[in-house]
Amino acid sequence: MSSSKRSNIFNRSTLTQFSLVILIVIIVGLILFSYPDPYAPLRPQEQYSLFARTVLVTDADGLGNNVTYLVGGVEIKMDLVTSSGLRYALSIETNSSGVAVINITSGYYRISVSDWWSGYILLNKQTTINITKHDFTQQPSSLDIFSLSRNWTISAGAILEASYENKAGIPIEIDSVIIANEKIFRPRQGVEPASEWRGTYTVPNNVSVPWSAANKSLMVTLKISYTEVSIHH
Repeated sequence: MSSSKRSNIFNRSTLTQFSLVILIVIIVGLILFSYPDPYAPLRPQEQYSLFARTVLVTDADGLGNNVTYLVGGVEIKMDLVTSSGLRYALSIETNSSGVAVINITSGYYRISVSDWWSGYILLNKQTTINITKHDFTQQPSSLDIFSLSRNWTISAGAILEASYENKAGIPIEIDSVIIANEKIFRPRQGVEPASEWRGTYTVPNNVSVPWSAANKSLMVTLKISYTEVSIHH
């Protein structure tokens, strides 16, 4: 075979291969552009309003005199539950009246309300959600004091062991412990109904309480909270 014929055959083969590559690229491109969005709904989604209200009930004086507030500035975050996990949808804060109106498409969502509460909600109609946080002060169910000084004074370095029995009938959280006006923070600890919480603490500096006055003063108080949620469709 002459060199010119071999050259023509080679050129035709190269042109054919190049044409096939272009055809494959076009086909792949058409498939990618026509392939549906993995998050695209199978049918058109409708939009609904979620009306949220945040309320705080607290005994500010520690004497059981409850006061109710509508709380603004509480962040509400919503994540759409998909087959591949959670997908961020939106976040909004309640206004000065403790209210947030959220317009969002139908679906199953995980909703988080600041550090008050988180849960799941199905939105397929107009919905109202009321979130009420109860924040109160309580004395321990029992209190043991160790390592008293020689003059019978409760002071820095003394060991306190406190316990609290949850009689509320719903889960509660121990937010912090107050020792003679000194607040001690630890990770919030959940206490199930009919269960007992127990914690051991070292008396901080700048605390000095005579033993004779310990039972007459609020030597140790607990900051306790729980959240109630009601959903209405």
